[in-house]
Amino acid sequence: MFKNLTKEKLRKGQAVLGTFFNSYSPDVAEMLGAAGLDFIIIDCEHGPGSPETVVNCVRAAEARGMTPVVRITEDTRTGILRYLDIGAHGILVPQLENSKQAEQVVKYSKYSPEGMRGMAVPRASSWGMDGHDYTRIENEETLICVQCENVSCLNEIEAVAKVPGIDLIFLGPYDMSQALGVPGQIKHPLMLDAEKRILNAAKEAGISAGIFVGDIDAALKSREEGWNLILMSMDIQTLGAAYKRSVEIFSK
Repeated sequence: MFKNLTKEKLRKGQAVLGTFFNSYSPDVAEMLGAAGLDFIIIDCEHGPGSPETVVNCVRAAEARGMTPVVRITEDTRTGILRYLDIGAHGILVPQLENSKQAEQVVKYSKYSPEGMRGMAVPRASSWGMDGHDYTRIENEETLICVQCENVSCLNEIEAVAKVPGIDLIFLGPYDMSQALGVPGQIKHPLMLDAEKRILNAAKEAGISAGIFVGDIDAALKSREEGWNLILMSMDIQTLGAAYKRSVEIFSK
């Protein structure tokens, strides 16, 4: 069993900082934990990740007290189950459409009586050695995040935010800008209105709100605006940019 340190901070109203994780390298995951990030979102939507490649990244994050969350590819019963069973501390569901879908996500993510997550003796339960209290604690500690990045979800965001068991609404700014007809213009008035609506819906429902930003300056600004889960850049992009800048300076 695990203690979800990121969820605990969010419950207390604290802001948390993390990054998208696309390298699938346990060493990089452990390094990010050592650097002090609160969480990583292991991105299986835009990467080749599978439970087999993700599990050691989960272990590495746990070893450094960092919360491993997985952005899943499919919000099916098996699509959610397999990542939670290998020990992910939470899931991020991309391209949510409506509150009915959000209810289904909760159902597949939680054990009875809150849901119908399939029961077995996976790594998440210490292979069955965590005892009968395992399902209750897993229900309490698992972080369930859904991503609002299309017009259908935006139009129903207040209902989505009120679905019992949803812990966080995450705005995907680039896909949302595309859905609103202003691709890449994340500071367009339509986008700013969408940001405000999502943030207000989360606050009114008493849950957390997350957003993706490109750098630390944007992260600080988003925190000031009231977003409390800040997803800053991605591991491969940050690493590549740092070396590219060094090469440019060296080559002058």
